[in-house]
Amino acid sequence: STDAKNSGFLSADSMELVIQHSSLSHEAQLELRQLLYKKFGSEEVEYAEFVQSVADWKRHLQEELCRLAFGTLDVNSDGHISMDELQKILGEEISTSPGVMIPLRDILGLQSRDVDAILDQFDLDKDGQISFNEFISTWSTHQPRNG
Repeated sequence: STDAKNSGFLSADSMELVIQHSSLSHEAQLELRQLLYKKFGSEEVEYAEFVQSVADWKRHLQEELCRLAFGTLDVNSDGHISMDELQKILGEEISTSPGVMIPLRDILGLQSRDVDAILDQFDLDKDGQISFNEFISTWSTHQPRNG
């Protein structure tokens, strides 16, 4: 147990053990370690505050990933993803082996009606395009929850 004394607090060493035994990449461990040190220093921290800080950090990472994904799909950088942009991205050919190029749509097994369904699912205000707020809202409601 990381709270060996059952005090409700974690020492800096206990926080470090939690980070080291996590499934996070080395880079993510470094980032989390820096965030926690900046926030708590080498002081003991209440367990609930530690958990909340890690949850906030995870939420921030998910938003950054959504921004990156949205930016990739927003081909013309106008702040919205249109049907044309979805079709363009899904029509781009990907090299699956030397000399073999396959459209991303085929790799993902998508048909035109699937692309229509994607737009419909993410386009919450039904204006024919997806804003970043619609994208992140829909994305976050479809992510698996970790207990």
